[in-house]
Amino acid sequence: MHSLTYPKFVVVDLSFDVGTSLDTRAEQVRDILRSVHLPTGTTLEVSPENFNETAVTTYAVYAQGQSLSDLANVAEHKIAPSLRALPGVLKVAIVGGTQTGTNASAYRYDGRPAIGVNVVKRADANALDVAEASDDAVDALRASLPGITLTRATSQAVYIRDATRATEEALGLAIVLAILVIWPFLGDARATLISALAIPVSLLGTAVVMRILHFHLETITLLALSLVVGVILDDAIVAVVLPSMQTKRSV
Repeated sequence: MHSLTYPKFVVVDLSFDVGTSLDTRAEQVRDILRSVHLPTGTTLEVSPENFNETAVTTYAVYAQGQSLSDLANVAEHKIAPSLRALPGVLKVAIVGGTQTGTNASAYRYDGRPAIGVNVVKRADANALDVAEASDDAVDALRASLPGITLTRATSQAVYIRDATRATEEALGLAIVLAILVIWPFLGDARATLISALAIPVSLLGTAVVMRILHFHLETITLLALSLVVGVILDDAIVAVVLPSMQTKRSV
């Protein structure tokens, strides 16, 4: 906890452990502050902010002949409500609509000033599901926004799909490498088949555990799977080749 003092107001920051419900903590902080004796006329505002939140997808809104404030108003009242109603969406933030004041922000797309619409998912929601649902909602909204361009600027879904494809390619390559390494050393089809099957079977068990624990294919899980493929490949080769070599030496 630390505080900052400014003319006419004071900011007190509180940090909580990962996984803590910010809504619950915010209400507890409000209850504590209500019991504190403060000077007459003092106002209190508790604003929970999750700095681990990232936008699943961002849309750019721009149009010729319309000001950014007008576009921000369109985004807030015609675009954001449909996105906020989607399952798994935590909040929708409008960026670039306020140019002055403490809440000023700026957004550019393709080299031009625009309004950004950030869709943030809930912690337990699937990024791909939220991104696809958001794209469908935006496609349905375009017809009701004549003269306004509404386009997807960034999306985690693109990266996740590419990373998933790369993981699948790594899995296939690991199986091929297991066959190419073990077969020349042992010349044993049974041992080669065991090592080749150990990789997908191990990952299948991982997928089952991820399903039970409600893990999703995100940046961290895909990175972990990519690393584990290499570990499984190494273990599969060593577990078969080393005992075989020791057996031949003893004979």
